[in-house]
Amino acid sequence: MNLGIKGVVLAILGLLLGVAGAWAFLQFQIANSKEQFFSGQWPRKSEQTAQPTVVKLEVEGLSTRDLGKLLTGTKTSVDFLLRNPTGEKVKFKLAGAPPAALQIDLAADGAVIGANSTYPVTITVTPFIAEEKFSKSLIIETEKGAKTVLTVNARVEGGLGLVNNELVFSRAKLATENVKEAEVVCATSKSLKSVKLTVDGKPTLPAWLLVEPLEMNADLLSNNPGATSGLIVRVTVGPELPADVKQAKLELVTDQSQYLPQVITLKFED
Repeated sequence: MNLGIKGVVLAILGLLLGVAGAWAFLQFQIANSKEQFFSGQWPRKSEQTAQPTVVKLEVEGLSTRDLGKLLTGTKTSVDFLLRNPTGEKVKFKLAGAPPAALQIDLAADGAVIGANSTYPVTITVTPFIAEEKFSKSLIIETEKGAKTVLTVNARVEGGLGLVNNELVFSRAKLATENVKEAEVVCATSKSLKSVKLTVDGKPTLPAWLLVEPLEMNADLLSNNPGATSGLIVRVTVGPELPADVKQAKLELVTDQSQYLPQVITLKFED
């Protein structure tokens, strides 16, 4: 009987020792795997590299402006006020090229806005074609990549427009093809007239160039829906064209003072 009890006691002790050994082994494995996890896979949270704060410039007032009705051939300006909400100065610039109808008074390499300061920018809108839903945007980007979008909406109607703004002449064909024409049409005047012509900013035309603004007849005018008057700008290039002249800018000012001068580029190819 005593031997039976002693055997049971020894068996229980052996079981307890086995459980204790297994527990110790398990704790060792867990501790070892934790060390491998932190040292070999991902850094501890306290060791992670802090990410730089991306500063986005804010816009005081509306970032989207509705300009109502605009006319082609006119220029309209709208002001935006950027604000730096941080305690550090921020460098910013225009991201990408602006749409053809928009210009911004910002240097190509951008500008710097001071801490907790504002910076005014002006966008000039010069629409070229009539469109019911004119919507163009510019993107302002900080040196850390944060972007602010400025948008201009309008309804553009026909005003004054240049149908073809580039005339190309071949030097080899000047003897037979030395006359080309551009068209200027107007939707708000029944009597469009040319009041001033300049070439490369000079009021006196060179001897090799003849420019004749002629009234557009009804048949040609009907090809431009909405136009009420127009001019044909006939350009004749003479044989005296200097060899070193590659192009010239012809600027035509009309009697409609609300409109911008119309610029025709003359190109001379060999």
